[in-house]
Amino acid sequence: MPALENPATSIPLALPPVLAAARRAIPADGGSELVLDLSPDTVQVVLTPAGPYSRRILAAVEQRTGRDALAVVAEHQPLFWHWLIAPTTHWTEAPGRTFRFAHGTLVLPPLTRTGPPGTYWIRTPGSSLLDPAVLREAVRETEPR
Repeated sequence: MPALENPATSIPLALPPVLAAARRAIPADGGSELVLDLSPDTVQVVLTPAGPYSRRILAAVEQRTGRDALAVVAEHQPLFWHWLIAPTTHWTEAPGRTFRFAHGTLVLPPLTRTGPPGTYWIRTPGSSLLDPAVLREAVRETEPR
């Protein structure tokens, strides 16, 4: 399994199995970022708008799964949260409020970055990806009626 080094302690950090396919990148600021190739067969991303809406979804998801099957990243400007999910062929939840990406590349922050400044982890990845059905149910529950 690939390892990352924690710059603060120089201790190697194991890359969670769900991110084992990620490539390591060293940006100009010296921090280690991860480059994840999205695929319909390995990992996909659902975006939700940052703010109270995403926080309500997070609470609903954590009630169902806890933290182990959850990986969420907040953008630098916080416009969106990126939910890493297990592959799904269909996503039609909350059109205009959620967007799913099955192809492309996602640059993730170092696993040690769990707060601003910059892009950071809301929840660092555990042993598995979030089940899309759990996220779908949480989105439906938190949608304004």
